[in-house]
Formats: sequence, structure tokens, C-alpha cells
Amino acid sequence: MSAVLSSPLTMSINTEGALAASFSSSQQHILPMEQQFMDMYFTALSNFAYDRAKELVEQEKEAVRSQPQLSLWGSLVNALSVLASAEKMYMHLAFFEQKWFVRRDQSGKWQFSSAMSDLRRVEVRGKQSGQAASSEDKLLSHLCEQLGHFIEARQEMMELYEKLCNMGLQKADINVADQIAIVESIITRHAKQFHHPILSSIRANLSLELDALHAQLKGLEKLTMFSFLPSLLSLHESQVKLDEWGAAIKLREVKKKLQTLAPGKATGIPPLMVWYVRLQASQLSKFSLYFHEQLNKQALPGDMKTHLSNLSIEYYTKIVAFQKKSDALNVSLVFDTRGSEDTYKGHGYHHPNSFFEPPKGLYSYPAIFSYPMERPVHLWPNVVMLLTSQAESGPIDRNVHFYDKTQQITYYISRVDTKMSLVIIFEAKKSERDTTINNFLQEMGTLLRVNKLFGSLRQGAKT
Repeated sequence: MSAVLSSPLTMSINTEGALAASFSSSQQHILPMEQQFMDMYFTALSNFAYDRAKELVEQEKEAVRSQPQLSLWGSLVNALSVLASAEKMYMHLAFFEQKWFVRRDQSGKWQFSSAMSDLRRVEVRGKQSGQAASSEDKLLSHLCEQLGHFIEARQEMMELYEKLCNMGLQKADINVADQIAIVESIITRHAKQFHHPILSSIRANLSLELDALHAQLKGLEKLTMFSFLPSLLSLHESQVKLDEWGAAIKLREVKKKLQTLAPGKATGIPPLMVWYVRLQASQLSKFSLYFHEQLNKQALPGDMKTHLSNLSIEYYTKIVAFQKKSDALNVSLVFDTRGSEDTYKGHGYHHPNSFFEPPKGLYSYPAIFSYPMERPVHLWPNVVMLLTSQAESGPIDRNVHFYDKTQQITYYISRVDTKMSLVIIFEAKKSERDTTINNFLQEMGTLLRVNKLFGSLRQGAKT
């Protein structure tokens, strides 16, 4: 299983072991106090203890003032002070704040740019000394070069988060394929660019962040395509990476799970990680609905209810409550297989090379979830006709209402995901403006689509 879940970045780390080891001996050229400072500083950053990192920097600044001969080291310490502030801004999503709310010198983007400029100056000064440079100055120059690559990765991640947020603010289907490619590109280009053992703690944190995002976006993509096993593997991997990433917080809150923590001074969990945890919880809940049939078959009697109660969103409970309250004949979640004929294989586990006859006709719109009974087969031609017309009708949040006078059947259809529609059928005439029904459709669509979650990144700085 570990081989299956190994990430691109993890594999890159394994291939560069010899390269990292070649630099480990260079630590002997750092004075013990400087080595101790950097170990504590980067550990504090990786543990989200930004105030502690700033405190260490201020203490080191005082020590450097009494030793003017350490000018290069002093310049690096100043750069690390700015980097600590930038990291705090980053994890608190402050780079989303509008310019008119924040002074330029307090914005997350400016902080990283400033830290980059300071590091570049130290790097150049160390290289310009040439043969006359001490081994310590050469190492400091080398570290500054690698920290520059770390900041470049941070800047690219900020751009990616802004793209995700902007996608979420638009009323359109979200296709994460391009964002997955961006994450993979960042992993590939930066995996080997800052490898010194001194930077191992912040490098590991960036690795976990990238791996978690990559797995979550892949899971979202596979859920959209109704692929059971790939979705499950991606969700498992993202949970493992999140647990590792938040290990420092979990140690401080040993009696709590990471999923139950909220942002704030009590736990110290930063808003960016809160967003990851919420996205993970949202996808687990969606997975429990999309594959409810398969999961229910695997669970022991009575266990399914317990498992569902632990989710952040109990879709099954919501549907059951709505059906009883509205007296609906049937509530179904219908998957549009068009364009996915080669990948759709129905519920459950399937070998990648197993043959599954592509669905045709009415079977192109299977009900992957149905309550309180199996889909009403005799009404399915009408459902497919309405689904086809809805797919060509425009906005994703537009509801379709249709009353069949002949059969006295009312249909409501709402597209709640890229290829998923919620269908509600009544054996009675229902108003197009029925508040209970329309509110339920709107709520389900808002929860199942990730638009709102992606758009909430901008609000992260305020939490």
C-alpha cells in the first residue's frame, strides 16, 4: 500500500539522498551557536510557532550586534526575521487581503519578496568573495540560494491558491486538471532545489502541503468521474499527509483529532490548514454519499449509521429527513456517463483492465443513489429526457421543474456536481416555487460543489 501511495515529491526525495548527504559535512563549518539557532528557528517555522521564530531572531540580532565581524551572518539573520513574518502571513492567507486594507510592507507577498531580496544579497556577497571567502561564508551563500528556491515555491503556491479561490467565486463547473498539473510542476521543479539538512524541516512541511493538495485535487477529480478505488486511495493519501503536516499541532492537543480543531490562539492551527481539513472533510462526506451503496454492503449491521454520524455533512440523513417531510416518491442522485463511457464501471472495486460494456440509452444516466427505493424504472425515460434538456440549459445552479399532467407526476432536477444531478419525483402536482423543495436543492448543490469551499480561501485571513 505504501508503494501505491508514494507521492511524486517523496520519490524525488529518495533519488536525491546522495546529493543531500554530500552537503551534510558542510555543517561542521558553522559555529555551534549558529547551528543551534538555525535548527531551532527552522523547527519553529515547521511547527507553525512563528512568534517563537521571531523571538529567536531578535535574540540572535542582539548577539550579532556585539560581533560586527559576522556581517554576513547578521544579514542572513535579518532576512530570516522577514521570512518568519512572511510564513505567518502565508499560513494565515493574508496574501488575499486587499491593498487598501493592508500597508504594502505588511502584505504576505511583499514580505516574501523582501526576504528574497535580502537572501540574494547575502548569496551574492558570499560568492563575490571568491577564494578569499571562508567556508562558513560559502555555506551561508549556499543556504541563501536554496532558501530562495523555497520562497519561489511559496510564491507559486500563493498564485495557485488565488486561482482556486477565483474559480470558486465563479458560477461555473470546476475542472481541477490544470491545477493538478501546476502542483505536479511545482513538485518536479523544486523537489531538488533546497536539499541541505539544515532546511529539512521546512522542506518536509512544503512536501506535505504539496502532497496533500495534490491528493485532494486528484480525489476531487476522481469523485467527479465516479471512480471508487482511485477516489478512496486519494482520500487516504491526503488524510495521511494532513496528519503528518499537523503533527506538531496534534502533539499540543493530544486528546483531539486534527479534524476537530478550529483556528485560533487555543490550538494555533493556521487558517490555511483549517481550509485543508475542511476540504478533506467535505470530500469524505461526498464520498459517503456517492458510494453509499457499496459502503453499506461492506459495513457491519448498524455500523454504517455510526460512520455517517462522524462525518461533517450527513448527506444520507438530510435526504431521509427531506423525503419524509416532503413525502417524495423518490430522491435519486444521477450520474451523466456521457464522455466517461471508457472509465465508468459502476459501483465498487474494478480491476483497471476489466471490461465493462459502455452504457447506452437510458443506462447512460444511472442512479448511483436512490431513496427510499430503487429508481422508478417506468418513469426513467422522462427523467433522462429532462436531464438531457437540463444539460443544455446553461447555469449549473438552474433547477428544472416539470409537471406531467397525464401521469400527475412532478419532477425536480438540479445539477449538484459537474456530472451529477439530484432528481426528486412526486406523485402529485407541486409548485415550481415550493420553498421546502427549492431550499433543499440549493443546499445540496452548495454543499456538494466545491465552489464555496474554494472561494472561502479569501476569508481565511479573517479567521
